[in-house]
Amino acid sequence: MRTKHSLRGVLALTVMFMGRFALGVEPLPGVPAATAGQPVAAEPTEPSEAQDATRSLESRLAAVEAELAAMKEQQVTERPWEEEDLVEEFEPTLSVHGFFDLTFSYSDVPDNSPLLVYMMPYPTFLMSSVNVFVDAKPTKTFSTTVEIGFHFMPAGLYREPALYSSEGARLKDAKRDDPWIRDSATTALSFPGTTRIVRAQASYQPRDWFGITAGKFVTPYGIWNVEHAPTVVLPAHVPYLQVRQMMPLEQLGLQAFGRVFFGSSTYLDYAVTLSNGRANIVNTDIGDLDKNKALGLGLGLSYDSAGLLLKAGGYLYYGKLSDSEPRVTVNESGGFESAKMVQLSSYHELIAAFHVLTEYKGLRFQGELLTTRGTVIKPQQASVMDLALAAQDPTPGRYYQASWNGLGAYLLLAYTLPIALIEPIRIIPYAVYEYNKTRDTQPYFNVQYVAGGLTVRPQADLALKLEYVRFFLDKEIYKGDMSMYAAQIAVSF
Repeated sequence: MRTKHSLRGVLALTVMFMGRFALGVEPLPGVPAATAGQPVAAEPTEPSEAQDATRSLESRLAAVEAELAAMKEQQVTERPWEEEDLVEEFEPTLSVHGFFDLTFSYSDVPDNSPLLVYMMPYPTFLMSSVNVFVDAKPTKTFSTTVEIGFHFMPAGLYREPALYSSEGARLKDAKRDDPWIRDSATTALSFPGTTRIVRAQASYQPRDWFGITAGKFVTPYGIWNVEHAPTVVLPAHVPYLQVRQMMPLEQLGLQAFGRVFFGSSTYLDYAVTLSNGRANIVNTDIGDLDKNKALGLGLGLSYDSAGLLLKAGGYLYYGKLSDSEPRVTVNESGGFESAKMVQLSSYHELIAAFHVLTEYKGLRFQGELLTTRGTVIKPQQASVMDLALAAQDPTPGRYYQASWNGLGAYLLLAYTLPIALIEPIRIIPYAVYEYNKTRDTQPYFNVQYVAGGLTVRPQADLALKLEYVRFFLDKEIYKGDMSMYAAQIAVSF
């Protein structure tokens, strides 16, 4: 503001000086000695000319002062360096949003393949995800998130197939979930379906570099596990390394997290997790089944600038995969004698996951690699599928699940076509290759496929997908390869 006042004073002095000059007043002290100290007569000047000059200068001064006032007002309203302007008023928020998908799918399953027990061999409409989020942020540092997944299952789900002998004799009936209920007032049939708590977490984050989450949270690994909406996932299905849950998809416990910036475009994300672990491939949400707690550490380095995105990172997980049951001992009279929790099986479980993602001028490349090691502590009895497909012996109690190694990896290449005439519609062709060996002791889970498709995004919350997948399977087990065709509409709201 000092500059403005100084400029105004200079302008005023200039006007005064020029006004006096225009009126004929000699500003210099050079007067004759004989008339020193006496008034000196000025040369006559036309009054109208002097007044016009004065008015012109005064008009210019007023214009300059008005411009200075406007500049001052602008500086008052636009001064981002002022401390009071950096304080933003916080407003609490509450939002409800979610996503769902509808897929029309046809799987060309080989004749007599075991896949016919688990897959629909007819063209059919499917809906695999209906998820609803409730997000609340009552303060700047505290937030809560709840994500609920709704499913039609288990209505009509076959848990076990019917068994027949080679001669055609029926040995065992199929087992099918039958959750139908009847309204006693109207006699109408309905079924409740199922719900799944994907996450229910509370987070406190006072700084970018430190926050803590408590509750049910999504495991911070990979590219599409945390953000798994079908409008975000480019293909019509997530990779099999997620379908097989080679890494726990969710955990119940605590998570410390944060982001450290190394510049305007480069930052490091970290996460440290402590949870119950899981039983078999199911997360142990109702309580831990052993004394061990699962630990996890994730790191991710990102560079995000105009036109270029680079991400790379990994997550390391260790826990014990256990199963147990309560047992009660009674006396000869049937009275209670004792109770204890007996561990049925236990394995050390070590999992490492790595991911990389790059996007540049519409070209996208991403990949994930996941490796697992399960080391037996107390072996679990072999499953029905182990007996039928691996051991070729249906006798229960004779076989156990040994230690295993697992490997899963996929690569995806996609390109957003630079068609500016139909903005904001984005057309994205893509290709995927995945190799998955969930456990080397269970070869019937092995899968290898290539997929190609086209995703069209008319807007951010809508995706239309067409996809073809060719599966390369173990012909000895599955009687040949398989093709799948899919068309999907995915919506976020």
